[in-house]
Amino acid sequence: MEKYRGLLFIYSSLLPMGTLSRRCFSLLVASFGLLRPCLLLSLPSGGGLNRIPAVVKPAEGHNIHLWLFEGDMEAQDMAVEKALSPSVSFNEPAADPYGIVLWPAALPVAALTATMIRKGKVKRVTELGAGTGLVSIAAVSAGAESVLSTDYNEEALALLSLAADLNLPRGGPRERLRSALYDVTSREDDNADNDSDATTRDMLAHCAGPGDLLVCADMLYSPSTSRAVARRCAEAVLRGASAIVGDTGRPGAPAFLEELRAIVAATCAQAAAAQEGGGEKGSYSVQRAAAAFAAAFPTTATDGGPVVEFRAVDAETIASPRNSLIATQHDAVKPLRVGLVEIMAQQPPSPPPAEEEQEQEEGRGRERAK
Repeated sequence: MEKYRGLLFIYSSLLPMGTLSRRCFSLLVASFGLLRPCLLLSLPSGGGLNRIPAVVKPAEGHNIHLWLFEGDMEAQDMAVEKALSPSVSFNEPAADPYGIVLWPAALPVAALTATMIRKGKVKRVTELGAGTGLVSIAAVSAGAESVLSTDYNEEALALLSLAADLNLPRGGPRERLRSALYDVTSREDDNADNDSDATTRDMLAHCAGPGDLLVCADMLYSPSTSRAVARRCAEAVLRGASAIVGDTGRPGAPAFLEELRAIVAATCAQAAAAQEGGGEKGSYSVQRAAAAFAAAFPTTATDGGPVVEFRAVDAETIASPRNSLIATQHDAVKPLRVGLVEIMAQQPPSPPPAEEEQEQEEGRGRERAK
């Protein structure tokens, strides 16, 4: 019987009807229990799926209602068992069981991202550690022209793709979302503008100036990953893009803030020195980044530098089944505070014509490299 229910779901995606009708049919099948994703679908490594609702609440416009997929308890148990295996090294994707479930910081990050899109401030979004895909799918639903979702875990991208197929109509919104395998720590010894990796070139071109946004939610697990996230954010800001990071107080948060503070201080000092020296070559990007940092962190410390901290916002826990080694089980939604770092692109005085042309040519080069 389950086989035929699965065929019914597949058949609904092939029916010769309008996109809206086909999508409504699929949702109707799922809503009335004719389809149980946790029985019909499974992760590549085993275990089933749970379908969970999520509501993104932007400050602009209507709420965004989505369905996401998580690994069920069997899948979570298998992921934890694999992560604890002596044969798995710490930096392997198999050592990370966290990407197959939704995390609380994704909701406020998605809400802020959708708000910026609806206000016309953001057109393209690049997500690091996309996991189940809430932020990326919400960005497309809010009207983003293009969204690039990355994660270093194939199973997370499988969940994202499944949810995108369910929530985003073909022939438009679904085609505005694409995904790629990417490890945020893979470029620590590389020059940000001279990578040979195709995914890195794609990211650089997709997050390259005003109207572009880099987002990351609940990724600050380890110091090394957290420092890498801070560097990726700084690189995006130096190229004129914006960045948002959300966190629920994970162990790597102090390392993220420490790295970001050092980058912010160095950038602001370099911008001040360039202004005093009459504007050295390349100073416009630095001044633009310094302006963004100053707007994001307006409070000044006793040493004269900016105070780089998370801004606390209200959020909620996720009430769905959890292996105790992945997260605390919550039987009901409870209030929660989430920290956000928001670095919005700023526009300092216009650069010298030669430098402006150089930046435009570098941007065109990145587009050609895709």
